Amino acid sequence: QTKRRVSITFDDGPYLLTDQYINILKNYNINATFFLIGVQVEKYPDMAKKIAESGYEIGVHSYAHRRLSTMNINSIVDDFEKSLSVVKRITDSDIRFFRPPFGDFNDSVIDIAKKNNLTTVLWCVDPRDWQEDNPTIIAQHVIDYAVNGAIILLHEGRESTLTALL
Repeated sequence: QTKRRVSITFDDGPYLLTDQYINILKNYNINATFFLIGVQVEKYPDMAKKIAESGYEIGVHSYAHRRLSTMNINSIVDDFEKSLSVVKRITDSDIRFFRPPFGDFNDSVIDIAKKNNLTTVLWCVDPRDWQEDNPTIIAQHVIDYAVNGAIILLHEGRESTLTALL
């Protein structure tokens, strides 16, 4: 069987479990990208710093996880400014990627991301771990659908996702 190369991404963090996610990733020598929410970074700054210090790529996932496509232009701009400001300040990272909350976007959201020199990243493998509590089902979905080049969407802060990583 040929080796598959995939991208593992985590949304919605950081949380109290972030260090456990990092320990598992390091144990298996796995790279990942963490799409962080501004308010979560403010709530758990030490966890956000640990992600950066551990060498993982950091992207922004908005400031407060609102549907950006339903907001007016000034509010979208403000959300990007706030999220980028807090994530850069606390993690001291160069942010290159953006993932819209809920995968929901429109031309305005994409244009503002581009104006902030951010590449918008979605996913193609979603085990819906935010609603599934069975780690075996989460892991099996990823294994079944993770073709070469796939971007896998996972969420921080969930014991079932943490266990699925093992």
